[in-house]
Amino acid sequence: MESYHNNRTDQEGKVTYTREQCWNRAEVFLQRVFPEYAEYLQLEVERTVMDAHEEELEETELNDREWFFLPLFIDQYRVKLERASIIVCKITGEVLLYRGVSMELIRELKACRFEVVISSEEALSRYVDQLEVDLKWFYDDRTRSYRLIFDPILTPKETKVAHETQRTLEYIDAKSGELIWCRT
Repeated sequence: MESYHNNRTDQEGKVTYTREQCWNRAEVFLQRVFPEYAEYLQLEVERTVMDAHEEELEETELNDREWFFLPLFIDQYRVKLERASIIVCKITGEVLLYRGVSMELIRELKACRFEVVISSEEALSRYVDQLEVDLKWFYDDRTRSYRLIFDPILTPKETKVAHETQRTLEYIDAKSGELIWCRT
């Protein structure tokens, strides 16, 4: 199953499930629909934008839900933009939404047999070669003061012409060592 959506709207009442209990419910659901999920998906531990936004909201419908994001990994490599998402109701413990990744995609990626040709040190060296810093003033809302910070700039050194489109370094290809740039 790649997608599931529970349209029930009768979920009113007091929040009774903690984040940990909601994760346990999500895990049971995952084991049922994607038994080998642990081999490919890892729970995203760092706080997401949604978590931070959720804290700012006091009395909205988002407060009755827990959101879990599980990025896709093939071997030890994270697959960009591929992940499973699960939303659990904190009132009933029901899974409200599941969006997964296709097993076809997983099989295709497993068949690729990724092999790294440059070391982490070499990749870091290529990254540092492109890195420059700029001093900027940063206003901190919490302390209500300004701080001078070093702001990293990762633009191609050969295209520092004002009329050209800005690009920033996004990745270094582990198979070829090529610098991967994105337009900003």
